[in-house]
Amino acid sequence: MLVLKVVLIIAVLFPVFSATYDYFFNDIIPSAGNILSDLLKGTLLGLIVGLVLNVFKNRK
Repeated sequence: MLVLKVVLIIAVLFPVFSATYDYFFNDIIPSAGNILSDLLKGTLLGLIVGLVLNVFKNRK
C-alpha cells in the first residue's frame, strides 16, 4: 500500500511542478529558463526519489 501511495503522489505532483516551472521560467525568464527549469526539475526529481528511498529505509 505504501508503494502505491508513493507512486500516486509522484504521478500527481510531478506534472504540477513541471508545468509550474515551465510556465514560470518560459514566461518570466525566457533566456535562462530552459537551463534553470531543467536544473530545478532534476533537483525536484532527486528530492522525490531521495524521500521515497528514505521512507523505504525507515520502514525496514
